[in-house]
Order: sequence, then structure tokens, then C-alpha cells
Amino acid sequence: MQNEHLGEHVPQHYLSFHRFLAEFGINAYKITPLPADCSARRYYRIASELGSHILMDSSKDPSLGAFIYIASLLKRNGLRTPAILKTDLKKGYLLIEDFGNAVLTKYLISQPELEMPCYELCTKALIKLAKIETCDLQIPPYDPKRLNEGVRVFSEWYLQHNIDSASYPSARDELELIFTSLYKILHNLPKVLSLRDFMADNLMIIENAAGLEKLGILDFQDAVLVNCTYDLLSLLEDARRDVSPTVVQKCKQLFCSELGLNAQEFEDSYTLLSLQRNLRIIGTFHRRNIRDNEPRYLDYLPRVWQFVKASLEKDIAAPFKNWFDKHGISIK
Repeated sequence: MQNEHLGEHVPQHYLSFHRFLAEFGINAYKITPLPADCSARRYYRIASELGSHILMDSSKDPSLGAFIYIASLLKRNGLRTPAILKTDLKKGYLLIEDFGNAVLTKYLISQPELEMPCYELCTKALIKLAKIETCDLQIPPYDPKRLNEGVRVFSEWYLQHNIDSASYPSARDELELIFTSLYKILHNLPKVLSLRDFMADNLMIIENAAGLEKLGILDFQDAVLVNCTYDLLSLLEDARRDVSPTVVQKCKQLFCSELGLNAQEFEDSYTLLSLQRNLRIIGTFHRRNIRDNEPRYLDYLPRVWQFVKASLEKDIAAPFKNWFDKHGISIK
């Protein structure tokens, strides 16, 4: 076992990690940075004589307290989150359970025949999540104001760069007004605990486990209270992988049946939040390219635009389709 924290060219924060790990009893170890996504958090695999663990560095992200709170809440309600082994709230460090390498996205590449049972398992986890009592939770609502903040990401980072500058202010305002006028339909279905990023890259398949214990859930610190369709559409409309239409339909039916939802009210809410979410993602990925010089996210955009196109074909989305046509915005 090598001491990765030693050496002339070791980053300064590794020395801080070393002190944190030593307090847990880990002195000799190998540290391996894990791939990062759209987040200020960083993750490292720590391999030592005590086994394999994950060090979460949230020093540049203020959500550590929320992570701990939501992890405990989910665990109490029968959902699998990483066990928290050691915390340092001042530095923003957590040492947590290592779920391994079977991220759902990669797991299904090697075993595509398991897509249906895996997505059914994920849907059952969302049904369990939707049944959690929310009245006493310290969770912010994903209300119209916050939803429109996401719409503004699309306007600022995509629309503004793809429309005549003189037309931009009115087009931006019209889009927000359309969303605001339709948000009232979201009250037709229950408002539930939503993890916001419930998608294949944040879900793990845990071997030698059964039932919901087989599904490891990551990246839940941004949880909100919102219409019950939000996490399901996050799962089924995944920017990073195609989900079989048969799987999509089966999961929608299972979700509606188990929660006793009206099918048309479900589809209308699903469509509205799909447009909000996918336009926000389009804006976010363009921001990554323009501001952060990370063009790799643009590779996902054709799939996301197809989700928008499909939503625009629904009756509830007629005002959005008219807006796209009026301002000459084509689906990529």
C-alpha cells in the first residue's frame, strides 16, 4: 500500500486529506481521483487495509449539510445511500461507503438485456420516495420562481446567442410568461421529495443485495419539493443514454398505477416539467462550452433536443410550439 499523500508534487489539499484520513485510522493508502461532472464537489477512492472508501471533498460546495440530512432521511425510509463514516464539516470532507464501480449507465452497456428490470427497480425507488411524508421536512420547494431560474439559463446561454439581439428581451420574457401561466397544472398531482438528479449516472447497482437495497443512490443533496413527475422524467429522459420506449412506457404505467395518478394529469405535468428541465439542460451545456471551455457536453445535446421536440408535439405544449415557430428557433 503506497502513501499517495507523500512526495514533492502532491497537491496541498491531499495533505489536508491525509490528516482527515489519519483521524479515521487510515495512514497508508492509495488515492485515486474519480471523474467529475457538473459539480464543485470532488470524489476520491481511498484504498487501504481497512478496505475501499470514498472521500467526498465538498469544500467548494456548501451542500454538505444537506447531503448528510438527505442521506439520513432516505436511509430511514428504506432507500440505499452511502453510509457516512466520518465527517469534517469545517473542511467540507466526508468519508463514505464505496458502492463499487457498477454505475447504472456502464452496467447496462455490458448487460443491455437487464434494462427493463433495472429501470423497474429505479421506478420502485421513486414510488417509495414519493410516499415519504413531506410536511415536516427541511426541504425547499421547487416553486415557479426557481423553475423560471432554470428557464433563464436557457435564455441567457442559448437563446441570446441564437436570436437577433433586438428580439431577445421580448422572446425571453414571453417564454417565462408561458411557463408561469402553465405552472398551475402542477398542483393537480402531489408535491413530493425530489432528488432532482435521479438519473443513471447517479445510480449504482450493488451486487449481493436484494430489493431496493440493490440500488445505490448518489448525488441527492439538491433535493427539493416538486410535482411527483420530476424525478421520473429525469430518469427516463437521460441526456447521456437512450432509454427504450418500451421501458419508458412500462415505468410510467407502474408509477401511475402504484400512486393512483390520473393519466392525463400525469402526462401534462410530465410534459411541462420535461420542457423546463431540458431547456435548462441545453442552457447549462452551452454555458459549459462558452464560459468554462468544456465542449464535451455539447455531444449530449442532440438527444436533449429530441426530448424537447417530443414534448412540443403534446397538446399542453401548444403555446411553446407557437413560441418556437414565432421566433424561428429550430430543433437541433
